[in-house]
Amino acid sequence: MRRSCVRRLCDIRAEANQQRDVASKYYKLWKRTVDKNKKLRTIVNQRESNKKVTQLNMSNSNINIIRQDELEEIDAGSIGNGVFGNCFLRKFKRLSINIVEKQLIDTDNNVDMLYKEASFMQKFSHRCIPLLLSIQLEKKPFSLIMEFIGENSKSITVFKLLFDPHYEHQASEMSTETWLCICYDITDALDHMHQRGYLHCDLKSNNVLVAQNKGFLIDFGKVCEISRPKAKKYKELNTTLLKLSNQ
Repeated sequence: MRRSCVRRLCDIRAEANQQRDVASKYYKLWKRTVDKNKKLRTIVNQRESNKKVTQLNMSNSNINIIRQDELEEIDAGSIGNGVFGNCFLRKFKRLSINIVEKQLIDTDNNVDMLYKEASFMQKFSHRCIPLLLSIQLEKKPFSLIMEFIGENSKSITVFKLLFDPHYEHQASEMSTETWLCICYDITDALDHMHQRGYLHCDLKSNNVLVAQNKGFLIDFGKVCEISRPKAKKYKELNTTLLKLSNQ
């Protein structure tokens, strides 16, 4: 009798432990699901909040908005490509001047990205930063409309001068003094941004234009506040510096 009671007690304990293990397993799964739902809810709420802020900012901003039919195609090919958009040479009919249209890649938050880059360009008004003229929101892809920096309908970057065989002759005629002036222009533009509390976060040879022996800083899609830097390290930097030192 006693043995059977002990055996029964052991069976009850084993069954209780098994049920506890099962309950613990499903509790962990439930907790993981709840945490994921919380994160997803936070992301969705943040996106909705960003959209509302963007719409409010755009309604209160003084950034010009133009119609798509005010732009006339000059060349179907792009004059520059990037992660977030492609640049095309256009004629702005209203002013009868050549401009650059930066068409943003179509994403869920491209309106927010467009407004942010436009507001930064407006905030960083400087002699070595292309002038923002307006934005185009009438037809996708949405775009930034900015001053054209270049010669003979072509924009030339430092990268092209250093690595593109088509610009080898032009680069060979540039003196050390000219390169130093270009470097000064870019550092001056960066200092202008830093004084206002922002970092460019995407400085590389493809984001520096050269025209009339002057340097111009472009592409402000990754700008962030100095207190929250997101800059990456580029291997290209060492190669660029080495090539510049051999000029």
